[in-house]
Amino acid sequence: MTEGQRNTAANRRLAQWRVTWLIEHSTSHQLLWCIDSFALRNPPLRQAPKRCNQLDFKMKIFETKRLIIRNLVETDSDDYYDMMGNPNVMNMIPREVMSREESDKHLNSFIGKDQTLTDLKVWGIETKTENEFIGLCAFLKNNENEDEIGYRLREKHWRKGFGTEIAKGLIEFGFKELEMEKITADVDIKNLNSAKILEKFMVQTKEFFNESDNCIDRRYEVIKNNWLQQWL
Repeated sequence: MTEGQRNTAANRRLAQWRVTWLIEHSTSHQLLWCIDSFALRNPPLRQAPKRCNQLDFKMKIFETKRLIIRNLVETDSDDYYDMMGNPNVMNMIPREVMSREESDKHLNSFIGKDQTLTDLKVWGIETKTENEFIGLCAFLKNNENEDEIGYRLREKHWRKGFGTEIAKGLIEFGFKELEMEKITADVDIKNLNSAKILEKFMVQTKEFFNESDNCIDRRYEVIKNNWLQQWL
């Protein structure tokens, strides 16, 4: 092996180690920043077709025992519509059922967006075993500008404990990684199953008329210190 070949091999190993370390130690937005920076320093990558930005690259945000929470991608569209076009799912919110066109537009509004600095963060949920899209989850702000969690599951994945698992995962991620001090959740009082899930981790604070959804919502909340004492 020539000196040049040895240097190339050494550089390759170093590059592989750097990528491995980056993936293991960086948050998702840091990793995206590094990828973007690398592309800016390499003209051939900057000149790549625009369609490269729309590749179905799944980036994990966090995980629970059975689930992976990751960015939404275009190949989620069929399963996404299975959820958004199902009246049994949408009635629980309550919201209008979406057409396929509306569902695809809704999905595309979250694809490829940098959500690290926004109040609204919407991610997909998939199973670890089958890598199947089963729903979405989100962080947002309620009408009092407080941090709020939400999730929605395809009907075929109800009654499997996923609601409890994702609610706990969101709360834990919000406190540990996003450094939130209080997390809330609103639920239609008719949605008894979701209310039971929230009552496992949160306390009820009030009921109010939600004008935008035309229903009576019940608000729950959990304080970071109380959560840490009970669950960690």
